[in-house]
Amino acid sequence: MTNSKELSKLSKDEDLLSGVTIENNTLTWPNLTKEIILKSGTKFSVNFDLDPIMLYNSSEIDTKRNNRNKIGHLLKNARKSAGLTQEELANRVGTTKNYISRIENDRSDIEFKTLKRIVEVGLDKRLAIVD
Repeated sequence: MTNSKELSKLSKDEDLLSGVTIENNTLTWPNLTKEIILKSGTKFSVNFDLDPIMLYNSSEIDTKRNNRNKIGHLLKNARKSAGLTQEELANRVGTTKNYISRIENDRSDIEFKTLKRIVEVGLDKRLAIVD
């Protein structure tokens, strides 16, 4: 069984971790082996493998990165940079302060045409989608 320390050590070596495959719903590295010793003393080598659930359980949430990609977070920052209150922005685009608040707090979905209206009419910016 691989522990978090081993995983952290391995994650720093990109060459070792390249070439991953999936076998039986498990991440497997054919170019990386480990030795297993049974209680009987029998030794054998196996490919290093990692259950994705263990990987997930050992991971940390990247809150800063997640927030950077949320529409609500981006709109809130743009609104504040424009010096507008939620109510002022809502009045410009013909919606309610409550709706702007729900969008900014990622509690409401937003249609593309509404997003475009908020950005271009309300914030006087140009909406661009970039790879």
